[in-house]
Amino acid sequence: DSKHKIQGMLDDLEAMNRHTLKVIHELDRLSLEVGQGVDAAVTALQFQDMGSQLLGQMRKHHARLGAFALGLGALEARPRQEWPERVAREVEELRRPLPSPVSQNSVNVGEVELF
Repeated sequence: DSKHKIQGMLDDLEAMNRHTLKVIHELDRLSLEVGQGVDAAVTALQFQDMGSQLLGQMRKHHARLGAFALGLGALEARPRQEWPERVAREVEELRRPLPSPVSQNSVNVGEVELF
């Protein structure tokens, strides 16, 4: 009778071990899925951040071009002999580079580098 009890306990223990291993494998799989989701989210945030900064840079360029166009339009009110100098100043202003907001060379999965 005690042999049967011990065997039953060993069988129960073996079943618990199998169940524990199954749960561990499932948790490992879920952990990998969560990690991949986090990596994808971080990458998306990096690109969203770079995109929004580049859009801001484009707005600055657009504003500079608008100011250039206004400056050219204002030439009509000035004597013609002043035009070359004023155009040269406006062109020089346009040539002045704006600082680049984004200088990321690569994006590797798992790296977090927001700008």
